Amino acid sequence: MADRFGTGRTAVCSLLAAFFCFFSADQALPGTAGLFFFNMSMPLTLRLAADLLSGSVGFAFGLLSFALFAGFLPAYLVRNIAADSAAWLLSGKSVSGGERT
Repeated sequence: MADRFGTGRTAVCSLLAAFFCFFSADQALPGTAGLFFFNMSMPLTLRLAADLLSGSVGFAFGLLSFALFAGFLPAYLVRNIAADSAAWLLSGKSVSGGERT
C-alpha cells in the first residue's frame, strides 16, 4: 500500500483506522482489525529507517528493536515492582522482623 499511496499517507490512514477500531476493541473483529492497523506502521517505520541508513539495514532494524525494548522496559519494571510491593504488604510480613510465633 505504501508503494501505491505513499508512506506518510499509509501510516496516517492506518493509525486513524486503528484509533476508530479501538473504540470497539471489546469485540473480536474490530479489536483484531485495530491491532492489524496499528501494527501496520512498524514495517513503514523500518523501511524509512533502512532508507535513512542506507547500507546499514541490519543496524536500522537493531536500532528500532532496541527502541521498542527501551520503551517496554520501564512499564515492565514498574509493574513488577508494584506487584512485588503489593505481595509483600499483603503477606503480613513486617519490616521489623518477619513472623511471630
